[in-house]
Amino acid sequence: MKQPTGLRIAAFLLIAAAIVSCDKSKPELDKATQELKEVSSQRDNLKMQLELSEGKLAEAQKRISALEAAAQASAAATTAVPPNTKEGAKGKRAKSKRSHRKRL
Repeated sequence: MKQPTGLRIAAFLLIAAAIVSCDKSKPELDKATQELKEVSSQRDNLKMQLELSEGKLAEAQKRISALEAAAQASAAATTAVPPNTKEGAKGKRAKSKRSHRKRL
């Protein structure tokens, strides 16, 4: 079962053309591989920054919640104790009379 010589030559030329075309695209493949590595590295760095930022944001939200709760508790405490208006008025009148006397 000998193959015809023309078929052998065609197969050889096809294999040679495939090898030559692969050699031309190898620099392009290397460049694409390098770019992929760089982009993957940048993506990993951005993911790490995002995780850190999310952690800081969660901490800040906890602080805000604690401060809001403290402010509400303080507001509730000040509204629970009514001010003594009679003493405050007398104290102010007495001070105003004293300051008036000093001016004369």
